[in-house]
Amino acid sequence: MKEKILHQFGKLIVRIYCFFAFKIDVKKTEKLPKGPKIFVANHPSTTDPFLTIILIKDYVSILIKDILFKVPVFGLYLKHAGHIPVSLENKRLAFERSKELLINGKSVVLFIEGDVSPAEGGFLKPRTGAARLALLTGAPIIPIGFELNRQKVKHSFTKVRKMIEQTHWYKHGRYSITFGKPIYFQGNDQDHSFVQKITDLIMREVIRVSLQSKVRLLKVCTQ
Repeated sequence: MKEKILHQFGKLIVRIYCFFAFKIDVKKTEKLPKGPKIFVANHPSTTDPFLTIILIKDYVSILIKDILFKVPVFGLYLKHAGHIPVSLENKRLAFERSKELLINGKSVVLFIEGDVSPAEGGFLKPRTGAARLALLTGAPIIPIGFELNRQKVKHSFTKVRKMIEQTHWYKHGRYSITFGKPIYFQGNDQDHSFVQKITDLIMREVIRVSLQSKVRLLKVCTQ
C-alpha cells in the first residue's frame, strides 16, 4: 500500500513538472496486454526514467543505478516507491528482484543499454537481462523509443556520498516517445547464443521505435 501511494505521489509531481517543462508526443502502436510486462527502452538522458512513471498506466518498478538511492530524500522515495537499485558490483540482485516482481504479476522498466546512450547519438551495446527475464517469466517485451533535442541535454558531474556520478539532464524541450508492439519469447535462458540472439532482436526493435520517435521530432522541429 505504501509503495502504491508513493508511486502515485511521484507520478503527480512528475506530471506537474512535465506539463511546464516538456512538449510530449507519445505514440502507442497498439493496446498493451494485461498482466506483467517488461518495458525495454533506450536511454538518451537521465530524465527518461521519470517520464516512464507517467507514460505507463501500470504500477511499475524501474531499474535505476543504485547511487541515486543514496541521494538524500530522493533516494528514500525511490526505495519506498518500489523501484530497483542496480549495483555494478552485484547486478544479479536487481535481476532476481525483477524476476520476482514479474512472477507476482508486476511490471518492470529497464534500459537495455545499461547506461545513458552516447551524447553524440547512437546506442551502447545491449545487455542480456531483458531477454533472460522474458524467457524465464513469459512476460512480453514492450520496446520503447525515446528521442529528444540532444543539444539541450545538460551534461554535468554530481557528488553523492563522496562518489562522482555523471548526469545528463534534459530539463525542457520536446520529447518524442514510441511504444512498439508486444513481443513474446520462449526458449532456454541458459543457451547463451540464443539469449544473445533474442537480445539483438529486442535491441533492433528498440532502435526501430526510437527512430520513429526521431522522425516525428524532426518533422515538428522543421515545420
